[in-house]
Amino acid sequence: MSRILFPADAELQQRDSATYELHNRFNSVSENLASYYGDRIFDSYSAFVNYIYGTFDPPLHDQDAALNCYLFMAVYSTLYNKEEEGMAFIEKASALQRAQLAENQRFIQFISAVLYKDRGVSRLANDLVGSVMDYFIALSEFVDLDLPYHVTDLLDRIKDLSTVSDAEVITQIGIGLAKHLNALDKAFGSLIWPKLIEICFYCHSKLSEIKGELNYDVLYLMTQFNKGRVFSYLMAMTSADALDQINLYENIYEKEPQLSQELLRADPLNEYQLLTFSYPEQYVPGGFSSNPKIDFDLLISYHLRRYAVQFAEQIPHLTQSGLSLTETKNCLDDRTALLLMNLTDWLENEHDIYTYVITRNNPTLLLMGKIDHAEWKANRDIPFYHSVVFATRENIVRDPPWSLFRTNFVHPAASTMLENLSNSLWGKPIKAAFAQHSITGIDSLIIVPHGPLHYLPMHLAGSQDHVMADDFKISYLPHLELLLTNRPRNFVPKMDQLLCIGLDYHESTLLPDLPETVAEAKSIAETWNGKILINENATRDKVIKALQFHKYIHIAAHGTMDADAPNFQRLFLHSPGEELNCLLAYDILQLDLRGVDLVTLSACETALGKYDLADNLLGLPASFFLSGVTTIIATLWPVETNCATYFFTELYRALKTGLSKFDAFCKAQEMTRKFFPQFRDWGTFYFMGQRQEERTKCEWYTISGMDERRFSKPFKNQGDFGITIFSEPYD
Repeated sequence: MSRILFPADAELQQRDSATYELHNRFNSVSENLASYYGDRIFDSYSAFVNYIYGTFDPPLHDQDAALNCYLFMAVYSTLYNKEEEGMAFIEKASALQRAQLAENQRFIQFISAVLYKDRGVSRLANDLVGSVMDYFIALSEFVDLDLPYHVTDLLDRIKDLSTVSDAEVITQIGIGLAKHLNALDKAFGSLIWPKLIEICFYCHSKLSEIKGELNYDVLYLMTQFNKGRVFSYLMAMTSADALDQINLYENIYEKEPQLSQELLRADPLNEYQLLTFSYPEQYVPGGFSSNPKIDFDLLISYHLRRYAVQFAEQIPHLTQSGLSLTETKNCLDDRTALLLMNLTDWLENEHDIYTYVITRNNPTLLLMGKIDHAEWKANRDIPFYHSVVFATRENIVRDPPWSLFRTNFVHPAASTMLENLSNSLWGKPIKAAFAQHSITGIDSLIIVPHGPLHYLPMHLAGSQDHVMADDFKISYLPHLELLLTNRPRNFVPKMDQLLCIGLDYHESTLLPDLPETVAEAKSIAETWNGKILINENATRDKVIKALQFHKYIHIAAHGTMDADAPNFQRLFLHSPGEELNCLLAYDILQLDLRGVDLVTLSACETALGKYDLADNLLGLPASFFLSGVTTIIATLWPVETNCATYFFTELYRALKTGLSKFDAFCKAQEMTRKFFPQFRDWGTFYFMGQRQEERTKCEWYTISGMDERRFSKPFKNQGDFGITIFSEPYD
């Protein structure tokens, strides 16, 4: 027997007002049934149907009476768990040629959704795949009716099925989510993100219990559901186009006077705040509260997400929700492996990390491992791996113990943590997996982190004497789409090669001096005969204009991350006296930088950003990427000035010799490590984005027909170091 349930959450109740309308109509039908047939009690559904047809023949009466009768019978069928009969009556009602039918269409759709949901419940005993399919049909109807509580109720039911150790069930869940993901996101946004994340995590957590077929394409696709879909939609355009379409540019500058100088001051980074999720749905249209900066930040994220999802509907390949393993492999060379990571510590008592290891010519491996919880003094106020990242970063920047021969390059606490990460998750397990599956010749890694792992220097994982960077050349992608999306380039006429911006802040009373930055900018500019903007020439207007006309951009300045409002992550420009003039992340969002191939940021914490629950990155790096920049080289924490000057000078010298961006980065990193061997110095530099100048062309994954594909049984074994290794079948 079906029950109409109501949301406890006030926000959902407000969105779900239509439920009350439909519920009242549902009750009204039941009451009309009682009044029409008096107090007669039917022993069974068949007795009721026989009575109806014995006393009332719908086809012989007018169409209005027939419509009401069919709806009565469909509603009544839910009371007796006769979903098939109820669906037949809905079909009869829908077939009537009546103008009144349009007025009842919403109610008919609602009854149909309830019937599919109820049939899904009935199938739980012996047909779990059928239950999943019925749930998704009902889900589609409830989404179309804009009934968020019923949607979340069905997602909870699907989540329950995702805990079943059945490969076919998990495959069907993946297919269903892929088909409905964009509609869910458009209708309800981050309100349903927690449900989707739980479903995907539970599906992965059942891998170790599954025997038989394992659909790797579905699992790989599900991993991407929670890894920056909104970001990928925005990558298909420029953020400037998006802001222009939603008229946010004017709105921002109408409100900008409210952003006082106090709000733009360089407050110390709160790492705990950084490691919390950002929720764009926290913005409430219609006004600003006590903190205009935070409200402004939420306004930007809210509108960008809304517009991105609407935009995605206009481009067929954007609605497919991900990329296939085959397409990913086609974008790799023979010597490179891609590591796509997925955390589960968002779930209570779950600490697994799932890492896809993808190479061009070998089976895909899936490593499932975790860190020994007892070895870490985790902060119980935040998820486990958030605490791991916080502790690791905190200890890396600490002073190493003094030694006569300078052999201590990192604090002992950080050394222990980095070695634990290497032994448990990435360093030794990856090499062991390569050896076990005879994968040779891999000397380069592209790492796609997840959640707090965006802030973790995985290239430093290992011992003080041997880290991952000794075995592999490593770069990072905030989102997989940066590897796979073929975005059109914007070649501006008379595009100059290099722009260098340097500020020493000798006129500022609020910002500390950076005496080496101007010399750094001049030295790099001379190597390339590039344009230079220093001190009083580095004003906001001049910098914004110059950014759009140079292929390479180097900025040596103060920078700071804003954990409360990532769209206000900033680089400080010419700021005489008590002025604070900044280049903000949202300023960059308004630019078209598709002609820019490389941005290097010799400033503190510029590789950081804030991520939301669905792993969409916000902040300076995200703004540069969304405005069209191909590659960013920045820093993970405050960097010593001489070290930064040396690194970026070597980088541009190597680039001038004809090396690719990535090879130039690796050479500069190697040279910097010789002269600045402490991990906190050379380890802070972080390469994000495309390695080569031209993007790899790749088609998006199409979900249609996926359930007709045939898959072989996977290879599975328990690898060394406690890592479970799954291998994709490969011909």
